[in-house]
Amino acid sequence: MRASVIIPSYNAASTLPETIESILPQLTEQDEIIIVDDGSTDNTKDLVSLYLNDRIRYIWQPNSGGPASPRNRGIAAARGKYIFLFDSDDIMLPGKIEDSLAALNEHPDSGLLFTNFKTIDEHGNTLRTRFLDSYSFIKKIQNNPKKTVFRLPTPEPWLYLSKQNYIGTSGVVIPKNIFLDVGYFDEEIQNGDDRGMWFEIAKRYNIIYLSNEYHEYRIHQNSISSGNAKKRATNKIKVLERQLKNSSTTKFQERINREFRLNIRKLLSKNYHDIACEQVNSGNHLSALKSIFRSIAHYPSKNSLSLLMKISLGQNLLGKMRKTKKLLKKNG
Repeated sequence: MRASVIIPSYNAASTLPETIESILPQLTEQDEIIIVDDGSTDNTKDLVSLYLNDRIRYIWQPNSGGPASPRNRGIAAARGKYIFLFDSDDIMLPGKIEDSLAALNEHPDSGLLFTNFKTIDEHGNTLRTRFLDSYSFIKKIQNNPKKTVFRLPTPEPWLYLSKQNYIGTSGVVIPKNIFLDVGYFDEEIQNGDDRGMWFEIAKRYNIIYLSNEYHEYRIHQNSISSGNAKKRATNKIKVLERQLKNSSTTKFQERINREFRLNIRKLLSKNYHDIACEQVNSGNHLSALKSIFRSIAHYPSKNSLSLLMKISLGQNLLGKMRKTKKLLKKNG
């Protein structure tokens, strides 16, 4: 079998049928879709049952709390040579499967392929075309407007991942045998497990970039909510700290490893800064101080130093106010 499209799903009944319908016209007899239901409580199972056949399979499992587990379950069950990762609310655009397979067959030494894409809102309206064009790495490599397939030798893609995560999950295709080398997605991480995988593959293999748009990435109005910075950043920190630890084991030049570690430290600093900002907003100044010190320990950015000053001044002022209040109370 050629291709297995893995779709993790959790309470996605409102979008999953449209996602499946966008993939179906591209399937041949040598391709399959595997929907892994991560413990949905809506009517996902009933909707998916309308599509099931030899090439469209449905797997249910108890809720795992993140996409890594259902992705791994689907990959393990896949019969295809190539794994297409796809989210349950995105839309696959024409040519994705054939063009990806053609590029991978042309460059068999590649461990991952990713594509450009557009973003849409909850109603399918286009928000932004050619989303990846704004990323510095994409700008750097996309120097020929007539060229659509780019072979990216390691370690450059690995190094740029330490600056920006320029790879969108629904644009990714990975030969199944690559997982035997790098392992599966980290199920202990609820956010950022995908970037962790890109790091591991880009460190070992060349990758391919297709500059045409091959899917629509849906952005929900409530997908970015306040109060979640700590949860998101904590998982990202786990991924980044692991990369910081493992970078010393690469065979790349020390100059490249040094730049990689500096970039990772800057990202760690930013994530601890984000946590500190949320803690300040919630009034937890002591925890914010601990977070901002961790931020500065990794990289003393202007933002982190400024926030430290703000927290320190706030703590001093709060201490003075408490002393004044006690004094007034004592003196009647």
